[in-house]
Amino acid sequence: MKLSGSQVIYSLFLAALLCVPAWAADTGSSSASATDTYSTLPGTLEYVEGNAQFDGNALNQKSVGQTLEIGQTLNTERGRAELVLTPGVYLRAGHDTSVKMNDGSITDTSLHLLHGHVIVDVTEYHKQNDIRIKEGNATAHLLKTGLYDFDLNSQQIRVFKGKALVHEGDRKLMLTAGHDITLSENAPKKAKPFDESKFKASSLYRWNSLRSTYMAESNPQNQWGLYDPYWGGGWGWGPGWGWGWGW
Repeated sequence: MKLSGSQVIYSLFLAALLCVPAWAADTGSSSASATDTYSTLPGTLEYVEGNAQFDGNALNQKSVGQTLEIGQTLNTERGRAELVLTPGVYLRAGHDTSVKMNDGSITDTSLHLLHGHVIVDVTEYHKQNDIRIKEGNATAHLLKTGLYDFDLNSQQIRVFKGKALVHEGDRKLMLTAGHDITLSENAPKKAKPFDESKFKASSLYRWNSLRSTYMAESNPQNQWGLYDPYWGGGWGWGPGWGWGWGW
């Protein structure tokens, strides 16, 4: 029986669909991306540029997938680095920054900012999460999705979006979106609003925004089509009937 042109195309497409799971089964276990957000440990390096180290050991793009262990310190010098803290939570360190990993489980994640400036981007949050960032003598518990700024250079903690409970000595303070707190001894002991536009022009804020955009574009939940864990990506038809690619 002779097949029409449309029947041939449909048969080839159906064969391709049936073959992809077999490719994934053969290769996925050994070749899946080391930085798959849902299989990494807290403190896993997701991205690095410039000069940065884990406990004095130089990092480069081949270091992606390494984990900052408890007691170890990330130092950026003239570089930047991005760590996955828990699924959907990213710590992004600016230049001349040191961050120490205090606790490293998905239910108890704690880091200490020793020097410099970091932003924590929380895109996914669960009630079981306990994410804490220490700056100076203050510890901030992050309570919901949002964007949190820790700047030891200016001794401030800022919340662009979200909510954080800050403990400093005997006092507790709830920081909400658009508010910050200064940690110096003579500073007012209450949160105050700040001008977000002043900080959105900063180098770290712009770098964080760009990294967030890249992460959103590469999120497989935002793509349609087939996923191939061997290459760490997928193909298919996306919104607008164009080809889409997802990590």
